[in-house]
Amino acid sequence: MGVELIQAIAAQLGYVVRFEIYPWKRAQLLLAQGKADILVGPYLSEERLRTMRFSQRPFFQDQMAFEAARGRLQVSVANTVENGLNMLKYRHVDLFATNRRDTEPMVDVMELRGKVESLQPLIDVQNAYFAFPPEARFDALRLAFDRALEELAVRGELQRLAKRFSVSVP
Repeated sequence: MGVELIQAIAAQLGYVVRFEIYPWKRAQLLLAQGKADILVGPYLSEERLRTMRFSQRPFFQDQMAFEAARGRLQVSVANTVENGLNMLKYRHVDLFATNRRDTEPMVDVMELRGKVESLQPLIDVQNAYFAFPPEARFDALRLAFDRALEELAVRGELQRLAKRFSVSVP
């Protein structure tokens, strides 16, 4: 969804875009250093506010939930959803905190439907934003992007796109 939004807004604003995929920590660092123009999907936090400027409007919402409750609790960190689900599958962990947006499709890919379950209540709901480098030279891009994203929301295009990607819009 983020890619399609950036493509639509870039076309409207007359920009040419190129996408690059990096490990999450490196992507955040590149943005903070002004070596990337936009980061797709970070959650807003006090720590990130020190190194990023966020779009005014979040563009989707993640529901955070635990997957699979079994036996005693073990604490570990998974670098990917697939790794976390494998840790559950092989009983290296008892609970896996994750978001449904990334996890539901992977549960199907890994054929774990019915073998793991989402527990209620949700842990949290996080809004995902577009983030921009903190340098003033990126302010015009951020403000133009905010206006274009707001226009998409007002016209209902943001909501239609979210429905197509099965995500919630805050």
